[in-house]
Formats: sequence, C-alpha cells, structure tokens
Amino acid sequence: MRLKEQITERTAAATNVLLGIVLLGSSVVLATMGGSSYSTTNWCISYALVGLGTLLATAGHGLEMRASTYRLVWRLIFLLVGTGIGMFGVACLSDLWGQDVGRSAIPWVLAGSLVFILWSSLDRKLPFFPLTLLSALVLLFGLPSYVYLMCQGTLPGAGHRLAGMAILGVSALVQAKRSVSFKLIWPFDHNGVYHLLNTVAHLLVLRGVVLSVVQMD
Repeated sequence: MRLKEQITERTAAATNVLLGIVLLGSSVVLATMGGSSYSTTNWCISYALVGLGTLLATAGHGLEMRASTYRLVWRLIFLLVGTGIGMFGVACLSDLWGQDVGRSAIPWVLAGSLVFILWSSLDRKLPFFPLTLLSALVLLFGLPSYVYLMCQGTLPGAGHRLAGMAILGVSALVQAKRSVSFKLIWPFDHNGVYHLLNTVAHLLVLRGVVLSVVQMD
C-alpha cells in the first residue's frame, strides 16, 4: 500500500488523525477522572469506539489499497463508528431521563445501530448515507434534550454539550456540500473541513461532560 496521490485525500487523512487522537484522548480523560455517572461511562465508550473508527478511516482516506481490502476496512469503520454513535445516543438518554432509562435502552439502541451498520456495509452506491442518517437521528434527539436541560439548570455542562452538538450538525451539512473547501498551506476539501469541525465539537462536548463529573460526583 502507498499514499494516495490526491492531496485533499492526504489532508483528510491528516485531519482524521487529529480527530481520532482527540476522541481517544477524551475517552482516556473521562476514564481517569473516575466519575460514577452511568452517562459518563457511556460517553467514554462512545468516544473510544468512534475514535478507533476515525483513526482507521485514516487508512481509508490516505492509502491506496485493493478494492476488497478497502471494503473490509470501511465495514470495520462502519461497525466501530455506528456502535459509537449508538452509545452517544444512550449517553444523551441517560443525561435526560437517568441511568435506568439509559440501561434499558442499550439493547434497542444498539440493535437499531446494527441495522444502519449493515445497511452501510451492503449499500455500494451510498455507503455513508445510513450512518449520516443515524447521526442525524441522534442529533435530532440530543439538541432539544440539552436545550431543555440547560434551561432547567439541572445538568452542569449542558450548554457545552448543546454547542458541541450544534457544531456536529453544521459539520454534517458541510460534508454533504462537496463544494466546501479552503486552503491553509495545503488544500482541505469537505471531508477535511468536516473533521476539523468535529474536533472542535467533541472538545466542547467533552468540556460539558467533565463539568458534570466535577460538579456532580
């Protein structure tokens, strides 16, 4: 395998590395803080799964490989990221309605995520659409949930979570609009911009979760 010739694929791979490091680092931060909240555990797992999938996507963006290997790599990415998105949703449920609801929802949320993962793996024409749809469903639940929690003042860091999820929504729109790009020494296409926005978004969400751990545990 060798590096792809297209420079925007290389910059997309580089921003993937940055995002993956931030996600895995966030998981480590939450794990070492030792928070007792069930929601915090779910955030930790979500970050770890999506972080691993994101780092693996570096190979998908940056390396030339055989078609069969490429499909296998992306199926593994879909599995990791899709499951991580599902746990993201469980964390939102736990924040809104408590750990009992979060625990009972896990089998249903993961089963639903598996449907989207299989759809992505089998759809040769639009393989990224199912996980984009899954992410949109989680955001459509999470955004109003954190608006409510922020207004109620019952969850420290709800505003940070809300801001982070709003940026995640914007980043999804940016990725869908393939004409978005910029140049800062090297050119970055819509994928690179998407990864950079995601990095900022997840740092905000992490800040919100950390505030909860510090102030509530």
